[in-house]
Amino acid sequence: MRRIGGQARLQRKDHSMTLIEAARATFRRLHYSPRTEEAYLHWIRELIRFHEGRHPRTLGAPELTAFLNHLAVDRRASASTQNQTLGALLFLYKRALDLDTPTP
Repeated sequence: MRRIGGQARLQRKDHSMTLIEAARATFRRLHYSPRTEEAYLHWIRELIRFHEGRHPRTLGAPELTAFLNHLAVDRRASASTQNQTLGALLFLYKRALDLDTPTP
């Protein structure tokens, strides 16, 4: 990964992609609904904002737990919102980044 123009880019053999571009390409490749794509990208961006721009690859289980707790406690998000956020994070790690979800 390297920074170009203030954005983290994932290295590929043929070209580099931002995290959001990589996630969007994965949504399209797997034929996800445009509304699901929109909602999941929102929660991926919120995760990055919450952790002050850190790339999700650098986050562990405590950081993901802190973000989910922030939604539940500070923002008082509904159970369905929390479930949607969890789905977005699982998609990000398992599908877009091809990583195991961080566990404690």
